[in-house]
Amino acid sequence: MSTWLVRFGWMAVGVGALYVMTALAGVVSGGPLDPPGPPVASPGGIDGRIPVSTAGTVISEPGSYYLTKDLAAGTSQSGVVITTDDVRLDLNGFSITGNGSSSYGVRANFVRRIAVSNGSIRGFQAPVFASAPSQLTLEDLSIAHNNAGLPAVDVGDGSVIRNVQVQATAGGGLRLGAFADVDGCSVDGSGNNGDTGLQVGAHSNVRNCLVLDFDVGISGGLATQLSDCIVRYSGIIVGDTSTVERCTVDEAGTGIETGAASVVRDCNVRNVTWGIYVGGGTRVERCTVGVYSGLGIFLQGNGLALENVVDSRVGIDPNACAFNVTNSASRIEGNQIVNGLYGVCLGSSGNTVYRNSLRNVTAPFLGAGDIGPTGTAASATSPWANILY
Repeated sequence: MSTWLVRFGWMAVGVGALYVMTALAGVVSGGPLDPPGPPVASPGGIDGRIPVSTAGTVISEPGSYYLTKDLAAGTSQSGVVITTDDVRLDLNGFSITGNGSSSYGVRANFVRRIAVSNGSIRGFQAPVFASAPSQLTLEDLSIAHNNAGLPAVDVGDGSVIRNVQVQATAGGGLRLGAFADVDGCSVDGSGNNGDTGLQVGAHSNVRNCLVLDFDVGISGGLATQLSDCIVRYSGIIVGDTSTVERCTVDEAGTGIETGAASVVRDCNVRNVTWGIYVGGGTRVERCTVGVYSGLGIFLQGNGLALENVVDSRVGIDPNACAFNVTNSASRIEGNQIVNGLYGVCLGSSGNTVYRNSLRNVTAPFLGAGDIGPTGTAASATSPWANILY
């Protein structure tokens, strides 16, 4: 009996061991014996992007594209043509180059949400062209242009331009539609005559830009917001209800010109014929203006000039005024006027002038208005006095 039990025990142990081995074999056999290899790259690369290696390529499907080399377009040929929405084109550090008679570097007509970045475009009749509705984004690009008929970049509403450099020896620089956003760009006209360096439509925002050597430096439509820009050898012109702040204009005909109900603040305008010329209801404050002829600051009705410095530096037109006010209901307060024949010229009654200081000005005030008393700092007793020194 005991012998039978011993034999039965050993049989049970053997069956259990066999069961365990079978179970383990089932786990191992649950997948293929050979592990899968690495992912196979698609034609666009492992990240799914699609390569572009030929000038004249037409992109007709949404997606992300990149250049694999420099592209050279022939006469009347475009570099890349985009005919669909939602395309990103990375130049990948390469260039798209035309022969001077090539059509477009990148053309994207009547499409939306196009982005082009990271490379250079040159030698085309129009380096970048995207008509309405556009919504095109350009980033980290260098663009060269030499065609008086078209700007280097001509895009529609809602476009974004960041860190783009344009050299335009002929033709305009950047032209955008309404609701544009432009940041960190430079546009060099190299002695360009008769064109605009940077032009935006209504309700646009432009900041941190450098514009050199155009007939008009920066031009903006209604409600343009312009800040921290430098413009040389040309000026700034913006529409009604615009704001221009912390900008510098050097060596221009008219430094800054705005439409009605605008704000100009903390700007530096120097070596100009006319300094700041604004529409009715505009506020000009804390600006420094140096004119060699013409007017310093020109206000129309319902305006305010507050805490500005105007140096007339008598030159070609010694009879010009540091401040010229037309119509009524403007206030000239707390400004400093240096040099010149006339300080404040009032074209009509109903304007208020007080707490200004004037140095080396032959005729401090011209015309009738509500003008605070004049005197020296030591002798003046009225808190509204204008100080002569």
